[in-house]
Amino acid sequence: MKFTNKFRLSYLLLAIVLLPACSFFKSDIKEIDSLIQAQEELKKADQKTLVVFDMDDTLVAPIDKMFYVLYKNIEDFDPADADFAKQLREDIKSVVASKNDPDYSNKATSAAFAITRFAPIEPCTVSTIRDLQMRDVKVIALTASNTGKFGIIESMQKWRKNNLKQIGLDFSGSFTLQESDFDKFPTMHGFYPAFYMGILCAAFSPKGKILAAFFDKVGWQPDKVIFFDDSYDHCKSVENEMKKIGIPVQCYWYKAAFKEKIKLNQSVIKYQFDHWIKHEKCVTEEEVLEKMGSTPANEVNNYAVAAK
Repeated sequence: MKFTNKFRLSYLLLAIVLLPACSFFKSDIKEIDSLIQAQEELKKADQKTLVVFDMDDTLVAPIDKMFYVLYKNIEDFDPADADFAKQLREDIKSVVASKNDPDYSNKATSAAFAITRFAPIEPCTVSTIRDLQMRDVKVIALTASNTGKFGIIESMQKWRKNNLKQIGLDFSGSFTLQESDFDKFPTMHGFYPAFYMGILCAAFSPKGKILAAFFDKVGWQPDKVIFFDDSYDHCKSVENEMKKIGIPVQCYWYKAAFKEKIKLNQSVIKYQFDHWIKHEKCVTEEEVLEKMGSTPANEVNNYAVAAK
């Protein structure tokens, strides 16, 4: 009986000691499907706040769906298009394997990236960010994207800046620092993570660690970080690192891009793939649709996928 009472007392004391720590480390990642749901938090942001946005599926979405075909999870596609996307990836692998060129895959992927046009994720995306900027709130992007030369793209960070320009956004005014590498992190395709005119490119290093390193780089720390990303894992990375360095953080797992499954115009995608096989040149969906208006259907749907 005495042993039991001592055990209970020890358990109670242990719980009292651990409870504050558990409360401090409790995750407060909020799941939202619109920026409107974060407006109250954003209204409280001031000049000592840093608001950070992921890019793909958070700030921007591709108009040209070939971009999605190259990297999205198959389950993200509409059931009517999932098998098509899966088969196309297998066909792409076959073509790459048939080429005696180690750079062919990057060349093809970057060519598709280079012609991709982007639109804001939500109608309120641009106005929300411009409102923050008008109040002198610092806003940057933090993307997992690689940096430097990639295939036919000379600078991935400059390409990413152009993605923002397409939707009317510019984060270069948030910090005096305009360009810097993070050479203490691993390289991706031979290039370090980098900051370029308001955009942090993590080059697939953990986003939280890159953000913490950025604060050291600019010699400034915010009183609070507000972070938006469509990936829960990236939210967790940022949350954990900010807690390590004592910066309050509110992370939003932002799922606006996942309200609906991705739908593909299969005839257009087929035509784009066939055009690349024949000419090693990418064309936009808009160009294909214009051509389809004067091209016999049997020619448009000719799908040369076999690697011979």
